Amino acid sequence: MGALSASLGGGSEFRRRVSILAGGTAVAQALNFAVAPVLTRIYGPSAFGNLQVYSALIGFVMIFIALRYDLAVVMPQDDRTAANVVAVAFMVVLAMTGLISLGVWFVFGHRWLLPGAQGLIPYLWLLPIGACGVGVYQVLVYWGLRHHAYKAIAVSKLNQVIAQAAVQVSGGLLTHGGLLALLVGDVCGRVGGSWRIARITLRKDISFLRGISPASMWQAAKRYRNCPLILTGAGLINSAGLQIVPLLITAHFGPRMVGLFALVDRTLQAPMILVAQATSQVYAVQAAQLGATDPIGLKRLFLKITRSSLLYSLVPLALVFAFAPWLFATVFGEPWRAAGQYARILAPAYCLGFAHQCVSMTLAMLERQSWQAGWDTMRLIAVVSALVGCSTAGVSFERTLLALAAVNCLCYATNLLLCYLAITHQRIKPDDVHFHPQEVILD
Repeated sequence: MGALSASLGGGSEFRRRVSILAGGTAVAQALNFAVAPVLTRIYGPSAFGNLQVYSALIGFVMIFIALRYDLAVVMPQDDRTAANVVAVAFMVVLAMTGLISLGVWFVFGHRWLLPGAQGLIPYLWLLPIGACGVGVYQVLVYWGLRHHAYKAIAVSKLNQVIAQAAVQVSGGLLTHGGLLALLVGDVCGRVGGSWRIARITLRKDISFLRGISPASMWQAAKRYRNCPLILTGAGLINSAGLQIVPLLITAHFGPRMVGLFALVDRTLQAPMILVAQATSQVYAVQAAQLGATDPIGLKRLFLKITRSSLLYSLVPLALVFAFAPWLFATVFGEPWRAAGQYARILAPAYCLGFAHQCVSMTLAMLERQSWQAGWDTMRLIAVVSALVGCSTAGVSFERTLLALAAVNCLCYATNLLLCYLAITHQRIKPDDVHFHPQEVILD
């Protein structure tokens, strides 16, 4: 982790911040990986398949739960405006939670809306709870990032994994692998950690929070209206390109196959994406500043992060190609050997996705929302076309995954090119003033 953080970024302070966030996620993910062999011996592939469908639904609603006002928290030049953005985001989270609850009630009466995942429907009442917790956590994380609360965020991620693992293992043993324990553990993991950041925020930043008022909230909501009007739509399309995959696999191949796919995702994608997310969160703050004042510096930072992330993904890629089926059977149990073969097929897309995720905030921070929306739409169409086309033609599951991997590789490469072009064409505006967030030392 230290070697990776040393290569990502252009300065020691950037590397230190990434190291804190990535270090926390690395420890959390190590615990998550350590408990996985226990879970695969408690729960079967079908249970993991239903969990993956639930996670896909959560992944989709978390995009609009705050209407992307969480991203706007790092954008204002002054902290008082940012505090009002936080207040707006919390109000939106509560409103969206109510709408999600109505949606869940509607699905209860129209069970056909979840083909292939009928066993999940009785537990959909957990969806609004998890969505609300995720929304609150996202807003708090970006407020913490603005004030360099990297240690608190890293610890919160560890708390999330501990809560999730504890509930899923103990609940699974008590219920003999019941799906409810698996889902409740996921909810506890997503919600966990928010209290720590909230407590520190109230203690350290109370002076800014006192400046919140309805009029200021309205002004902040209008100032950053591109977040709900443009970024939310783009984010929904972007999320659909990812989350629709397990939904379509479930509909066409059944919960067992999506369960095998879920283990590959948990084993390969989750560790890489969490490290990439830590890099992306620090990069977003840097990109917002450098985009307004030093496009050449942003270009150097972008290229260095992209090259380093691709380089460090080569080692896991080689290991997967060489040993994946044997490793999956040995670590998770013989019934999961097929997942190792699927990991070989999907590994290149995960590695390129890792590089993409590290710098994925580039277009948003440079206010190239239309570019991002265009790419998101293109990827959604490509992914759906590949999956539906293959299943309709009666193609085997392995060849369907191969088509999916090829499509994702092409899409990620295209996005990296768009980010590079956006940086290249970025110009300094005379009235742009980058903010200097207050440095807050958090215990």
